[in-house]
Amino acid sequence: MSVRYISLEPVNLKPTYSEFDTIDFDVVYAGRKLALNNIRFAATIATPNATVATGALRTDNTTTDFFMDNMVGAHAFIQQISTEFSNAGAKSGVAESLQEYPRYSKMYYSASQSANDQNSSASACELRSPNMKFSNVLLRGGQTGKPAANVYIPTQKQTLANFSVRPRFCLNSVSSMGGSPMLSERQVGRCRISIRLARFEDVFCGSDATANITSYSLSNVRLLYQTYADDGQDMPIVMRTKANIKQNVNGNAITLNARLPIQANSMTASFFPVADMNSAKLNTLACQEPPAMSRLEFSFNDSTNSYIAYELRDRNSILQRAVQSIGDRDMTNDTTLANIKNNDQYIIGLNFGNFINLARQKFSVLINSGIGSNAQNYTLYSYFHGIMEL
Repeated sequence: MSVRYISLEPVNLKPTYSEFDTIDFDVVYAGRKLALNNIRFAATIATPNATVATGALRTDNTTTDFFMDNMVGAHAFIQQISTEFSNAGAKSGVAESLQEYPRYSKMYYSASQSANDQNSSASACELRSPNMKFSNVLLRGGQTGKPAANVYIPTQKQTLANFSVRPRFCLNSVSSMGGSPMLSERQVGRCRISIRLARFEDVFCGSDATANITSYSLSNVRLLYQTYADDGQDMPIVMRTKANIKQNVNGNAITLNARLPIQANSMTASFFPVADMNSAKLNTLACQEPPAMSRLEFSFNDSTNSYIAYELRDRNSILQRAVQSIGDRDMTNDTTLANIKNNDQYIIGLNFGNFINLARQKFSVLINSGIGSNAQNYTLYSYFHGIMEL
């Protein structure tokens, strides 16, 4: 089958894009088939005064306190990613609109990969790295130079930092009985992918993110994918979709309820203090553990309308259930007690065991903690994992 490699410019093309901008791509594959699970978003990064001579950062000093979350990397630029089909029958319209996408990426990679797993080309092209200090180096782009007195003094800078990420959205989370999943216009009509860029404070962190560098721009923005010759056969495909909700936690014993238009089989969530949300100095993607977490209880009605309740009191049980909820049952991951103590990677969640229609069934979680006594509100970011069949 003949393959074509497509580098697609946005519909709303302009030289640069910055925080809060929406970038629309009308995916072109008329008369051919779109290869799924390998759609990528690529761009070049710049900050104020950035040039080929200075890289993405203003200064050449490697001690510059300016970072990206090392487990998230360039996924942090995507605040929201939406997928829309023009002619998919009853499923026409928005197939998925995933908001707070960087936090989902943080939870996914923290639960499924270790820091050492980031030592790969697959991670490097997404600007994911083993630690925060390494992320600072990646932001400098391609360069040559020589070390002197523990400070990297470049003699020549080659390129601005750039990235190519494979977002974890519905078109990259597909399975098919027919082997490599592909999509034709007969199944969904035209396809539009829209990406809304994240605010500066949710992409970068560090003291220099407040003092010296306060904005960013992306140039050479494009969507990368492959198409194949149309064989006239459309195999059924199943896409993993996600829906999310933000809720405020402001007491020692809080019950949160959710109803969402999704058939879900699991839920994963994380916390962050409300008071720190607007801080560029802090890593706002950190998955923090609220004070004195003592009990979680998940409750819902299953597919037979039977009432189900899961009570968790032990920290290790809470973390293990959370890892299982995001799809990795192997505890070889970066959710360790050491990281929990650093208030960086603590998640909660539950695998339901079967699919539940959350448009008809209410999902509840009871949280017992010391949040109310600590006089600091938290936001709970919840993500529900579902499916869509085409």
